[in-house]
Amino acid sequence: MNPLITSLTKKNFIGFRIFTVIEYLLFTAYFYSITQSKTFKKLLYFLSILFLGYSIFDFLMSGQGSFDSIPTGIAAILILFYSIYYLFEKIKKPDTLFLYSIPSFWIVVGLIIYFSGTFFLFIFSQNNFNNPAFKSTFSLINNSFIILRNLLFAVAFLIKPEKSKQKIYPTL
Repeated sequence: MNPLITSLTKKNFIGFRIFTVIEYLLFTAYFYSITQSKTFKKLLYFLSILFLGYSIFDFLMSGQGSFDSIPTGIAAILILFYSIYYLFEKIKKPDTLFLYSIPSFWIVVGLIIYFSGTFFLFIFSQNNFNNPAFKSTFSLINNSFIILRNLLFAVAFLIKPEKSKQKIYPTL
């Protein structure tokens, strides 16, 4: 959990909810920037509005004292869907010889591993988050997948970006 959000809200579960929404919006904005399909970009807008609406509805109905496992699960499913679509788009219309040579590939693989590895953990946490044994297991599993995701993000940052094939100055 982000200590900044917790200190601002003074409550862990509101902080979880804020973090879930911000995380989803940032990853969705990333997918919006790396995908090329205009139809998919419209779908991103539509699904984001639905997700935000459901997150607000869930917050109002379940109160401030519960973990947001359903919105977190929905966010995980949506991000996994976006990731799979992105990889499908890259395979369908390759713009590089090796897919693993572009940074976005490693970021998307990191997201797939993180969200598929923690999906059931988040769903299971709805009723068990107050159990101390579950909290320690939750932290161990979640932190392990966060480390793995961040290592894959680091690989993406270490890859040298491709040079643009466009000429800076047009020839006359």
